[in-house]
Amino acid sequence: MKSKANDLNFLEICNHLYDGIFITDGEARTIFVNTAYERITGIKKESLIGSTVMDLSKNSKYFQGAVS
Repeated sequence: MKSKANDLNFLEICNHLYDGIFITDGEARTIFVNTAYERITGIKKESLIGSTVMDLSKNSKYFQGAVS
């Protein structure tokens, strides 16, 4: 249970960072996008969560100006 609380604290901290953060799971599915990422890209997290990197790469608007 402590690990879950630590995960939630980490994500809450990420939401307050100025830098954009985009986190995927082991299957390359988007599991977290912070508010700075939304601000920087103009893409709402609701349209990203659950999508795979491959899905997103098919739509160039998600990767315009992205650095790999």
